Amino acid sequence: MSSVKSSLTSLLPTLPPKFCQPKFEREVQFGKTETGRIAKAQCPINTYGEAEQFCSITGKWEGLPDLSNCVSIWIKKLDDDIQNSPEDPIIHFETMKDLFTHSRRHKLVGGELIKVSSIVEKVVYNYINIMKSSTRSKENHHQSREMNKFLVDLINNLLSPLQEPAWKDINSIKQRNVASKILDSSEKLLATIFSVTPTSESSMTEHFDALPNIRAIVSTVSISNYVSFPYTPLKNDIINIPKEALEVSGEHNGQVVYSNIDGLQKYLQPKHNPENQYPKVLASKILTASVIRYGRPESIHRIARPVILSFHTNSAPNLTNPQCVWWNSDIQDWSQNGCIMKSHNGSFTVCECSHLTHFAILMDVRGIALPEFQEMILTVITYVGCLLSIICLLLSFAAFFIFSDKSNDRNAIHMNLSLTLAIAEIVFLFGIYRTSDKLICTIVGAVLQYFFLSAFCWMAFEGLQLYFMLVQVFTSKQSRQPFYYFGAYGFPAIISAASFYLNPNGFGTDRHCWLSTENYFIWTFVGPASAVLLCNLLFLLMTFCIVCKHSNVGYKPCKHDYDTIRMIRAWLKGSFALIFLLGLTWTLGFFWIDQKTVWVAYVFTVFNTLQGVCIFIFHIWLNDKV
Repeated sequence: MSSVKSSLTSLLPTLPPKFCQPKFEREVQFGKTETGRIAKAQCPINTYGEAEQFCSITGKWEGLPDLSNCVSIWIKKLDDDIQNSPEDPIIHFETMKDLFTHSRRHKLVGGELIKVSSIVEKVVYNYINIMKSSTRSKENHHQSREMNKFLVDLINNLLSPLQEPAWKDINSIKQRNVASKILDSSEKLLATIFSVTPTSESSMTEHFDALPNIRAIVSTVSISNYVSFPYTPLKNDIINIPKEALEVSGEHNGQVVYSNIDGLQKYLQPKHNPENQYPKVLASKILTASVIRYGRPESIHRIARPVILSFHTNSAPNLTNPQCVWWNSDIQDWSQNGCIMKSHNGSFTVCECSHLTHFAILMDVRGIALPEFQEMILTVITYVGCLLSIICLLLSFAAFFIFSDKSNDRNAIHMNLSLTLAIAEIVFLFGIYRTSDKLICTIVGAVLQYFFLSAFCWMAFEGLQLYFMLVQVFTSKQSRQPFYYFGAYGFPAIISAASFYLNPNGFGTDRHCWLSTENYFIWTFVGPASAVLLCNLLFLLMTFCIVCKHSNVGYKPCKHDYDTIRMIRAWLKGSFALIFLLGLTWTLGFFWIDQKTVWVAYVFTVFNTLQGVCIFIFHIWLNDKV
């Protein structure tokens, strides 16, 4: 009876769970919670407030706990001190020092991180007002320098791995708000040095480095055509400020604040826009540049000559379409207005902007980024596979050139097919990643388009030749080679020349020396190649139908002998195998360019290798005459 009951029970539909089970995370204990509700629990030890976590309708906890309301007593006291003594510079100095010391030694929670950014903002605002009424002296200059040193070190601490869980305690909107306050506060506080610098010191340069996350420079510079920051680039991003912007700060010199922050871009990601085909991410550090006037960053727009920025950018294979952007704190998002991209070579991007603020590079994410070990495996497969394919193709060409009758149309087709594919593979192997040189990259892209199209044409003529061999009654004494040579080398030349004329910048992309996918330029290869493959498939199918309809001893009206029919059947197998490999390889290649996935990468790489091996096996190894 019990077994029957259990069987009936198993047939009933499974109801979704009604509760999320208890869990302990980030030192917070969440109890059993009904689905569709927000669970609330006591904040971690030494903090007060309530942590929250949403229980989804599937019965699983959604995301990470929200600890944005969890604040400790010590940080509340710091906030109270700033509120009660807004005009006391000693309180501000000690507060900044305490924030730096505590963030270096202790893990914060999300609410504390929010409070820290708010306290820093208040400290900077009050300190600027205090400095307005201060005299220019070495003592005040030293104090301002110490304040900036504490702030730079504090930012470095907040971006360290120790505080990464605190950033995850708050949602993306609050992350952007915190990061935006840090950017603005650092820019404004660094500028105060100029307001307290003794007037006798006409030139000044101060460095504030807190490796690995931030480097800042405040400097008085002689006004010239363009001034570059930093003076020793190394691996830093560079900004060139024109004379027109520098003239704002003084008559004979300019006052400039430069900062380069790494790690903050993780928390200043752009807002999601459903109109974008691909998600976007920041692919560079955040670079800040300001011209200072009267101890404050000056708002400069529509400069006669542009500010030139050079970024080191993330060169991950799945990142494309770089955009030069600046942080708009009013809308809490990145904007392109006033900035244009001048050049990009995969790891380096140059921008021109009409104003000064916080800058970065935004890029599209297409497909997935491959792990390092898979990148290494694919690289090995590509190089080993291409070398094997090239060897097989060169051996095939040599065999046809030395041993076969070159006046025979079919032998000529096989010889030229091996040659064009071998040249294309060699150029592909040694030139596909030469993106650093625009001219060479353009040449490589054009050569690849030409020779791969030529290989497709020779494939099509092989199908046509097989068809002629079956339908003609007598073997034609007149060779078709002039027609084949003209079509296989002339047609790709026309396509390549027309492509270059229409879009000379379309050869060579950010990642590869191949045709650009922008404005459908890739179809100058995909379109002709697809048409040629379709024609070739049509000829082969017609030939295959003719062979299948007739007996082994010949058929009317041609009356071919048995050996000829057997030979044509063998050629048909090789042709079908090759057209399958060639067509499928470049179909997968097209999808790899547009939407990168791991399995497509592996299959494309392996099939690309098999092209040369297939030609060698079917047309050389299994060829009795050769």
